[in-house]
Amino acid sequence: RTNLSLWWISKAVVSDFLHLNKVVGRVKQNPLQLFFPRLNDFSSCSLECYTDAAFANLSNDGSQGAMLIFLRDSDGKRCPIFWQTRCLRRTPRSTLEAETLALVEGAEASVYLANILTQITGRKSISVRCLVEKRSLYDSVYSTRQVDNKKLRMDVKAVKNMLVSGEINRVDWVEGSQQLADCLTKKYLCWFHAVWLSKNDTSRGEYLK
Repeated sequence: RTNLSLWWISKAVVSDFLHLNKVVGRVKQNPLQLFFPRLNDFSSCSLECYTDAAFANLSNDGSQGAMLIFLRDSDGKRCPIFWQTRCLRRTPRSTLEAETLALVEGAEASVYLANILTQITGRKSISVRCLVEKRSLYDSVYSTRQVDNKKLRMDVKAVKNMLVSGEINRVDWVEGSQQLADCLTKKYLCWFHAVWLSKNDTSRGEYLK
């Protein structure tokens, strides 16, 4: 919701500032702490990138994309190292296109972070796994059949090329309830979703409290 407020600044009126005050008050009433757990030997760590998008949910008819990238060790403990939510640079015409654009941005950010971490640690490579909740997107990435949208074919091809070149290792499908980036695309920030995960799924949510 705070992210959506950014789009109103250039054309803000009194009611928008009143709304923003309510958002600030709600954030203060529901504090959320972010913890960075101690991971095991870095030589076994990999990157996990959750990406999600909300189609045409912005006031300017734009779509919002989000990514949440974790460093994961061999025991399944995750440490958040990068997160982002913003308007997609291109106006998508469908939910599939919005989700694909979010995946491309998330995969590129993960590859960038992996390169930085390899330079810092001296490792030859770091495994990158991307997770999406759109089943048709997952099928498009691993299918030989092209999508109908010709412009979208280039984006799907970009993800396939990253898989073939080894820049990313896997693209997996997860259910909506397990899509951790989902809360970053909602009009009403789903902080309780992250809290629920932290209390009910220690493998995914132990970094939140």
